Amino acid sequence: MKLRKLLILLILFSTGSYAQHNSLYSQYYFSGILINPAYAGSQNALNFTSIYRNQWTGIEGSPKNLSIGIHSPLKNNKVNAGLVFLNSKYGLSSVTSVMGIYAYRLPLGKGSLSFGLQGGIQSSKNNWSQIETTDGNDPVFTSPATREISGIAGFGMYYKAEKFFLGLSSPTMYNSKKSFQFSYSPILLSGGVLIQAGNSVVFKPSALIKYIKGSPIGTDISTVLYFKEIIGIGVGYRTKDAIYAFVDLKLNEQFSAGYCYDYTTSHLKRYSNGSHEFMLRYLFSYKLNTKNPRYF
Repeated sequence: MKLRKLLILLILFSTGSYAQHNSLYSQYYFSGILINPAYAGSQNALNFTSIYRNQWTGIEGSPKNLSIGIHSPLKNNKVNAGLVFLNSKYGLSSVTSVMGIYAYRLPLGKGSLSFGLQGGIQSSKNNWSQIETTDGNDPVFTSPATREISGIAGFGMYYKAEKFFLGLSSPTMYNSKKSFQFSYSPILLSGGVLIQAGNSVVFKPSALIKYIKGSPIGTDISTVLYFKEIIGIGVGYRTKDAIYAFVDLKLNEQFSAGYCYDYTTSHLKRYSNGSHEFMLRYLFSYKLNTKNPRYF
């Protein structure tokens, strides 16, 4: 078998696992709305964040993912709304999702507790005709691309204080096509703290734990040091997948940019040159009572 065909088979196998277990971004903490709808409006500002990820570079057909998240509080400070667009392409397949978000926030102790719901549609496309086969007349691999549409929904809870946050969510709790191969219902637990390490240095450790029935529990642990609220440098580890390093640069009071490099630690490291991830974030406006929009 040619190396190209071997890699295609590897991608088909790996991306099935990727879709179910590793569809999160390394820089998810800059766009919490990607993993928890209750995060919407938590920065008391209209927030636009986009992340692009090129996974496992060097492998033909490797995953490429784009996310766009927009969210904001409404006039009633307790009500928040958002919109998420996700697009993933890997191997012969692509998946696109669009979800609307509603979150309700209540004061609790020294912080606030939010409850969020999201719902939308997911479209998947498989272009089987791109597979190279020994039999050029096989009807399975000469037919037009197949497409499926399904409804999806999820929920979340998010508590945020001045120097602490904790979230519990299931972003895709429901899928109207249970037989659909990318259907999954991960439960995510996330949390982090802020530690003042000096007059101009802030230390932020955080963790994300992912549980899927029938699968090993996955853990993503990271830490970042912010210097004078201008630049953040951090490292992280994702179990059985990668170690990564990232930088977050505050270009002005409202615009930030980030880059992350993942070094693959799984069996794919023999074929992969690692993963690259780019982030852009813009906060359109602030309220006077905003606390730590930079970090949380």
